[in-house]
Amino acid sequence: MKMSRNKWNEEEKNIFKDFKDQLGKVKTLSEAKSLIKKAPPIDTPGRIYYTRFDMFLRGLKYCQVPKLSKYEVILYEEEIILYREFVKMLIDNRQIGPDKGEEILNELKYFEK
Repeated sequence: MKMSRNKWNEEEKNIFKDFKDQLGKVKTLSEAKSLIKKAPPIDTPGRIYYTRFDMFLRGLKYCQVPKLSKYEVILYEEEIILYREFVKMLIDNRQIGPDKGEEILNELKYFEK
């Protein structure tokens, strides 16, 4: 049975809150990768947050600045804030270098309005 738009939106909000809480507890890239494995199934509410974060992590995997902008990905303001906090935590925990971290933070500016 197909979910109503209101129900879908409500589920998305709940899943985003859970995603946000879980990401806030992550301290390493390895833990972040484990978070992706907890994604909801395809074509269900909230999956998009995990998919976009997975794209972000894939760029980090190769020590490259994740070029999300070239994929025309739409990030919501709350996601940008989460990603910024995540990158700062990675720098603080020496998971990535400060120069690379600054490059990534600059890339995130593309999404700001």
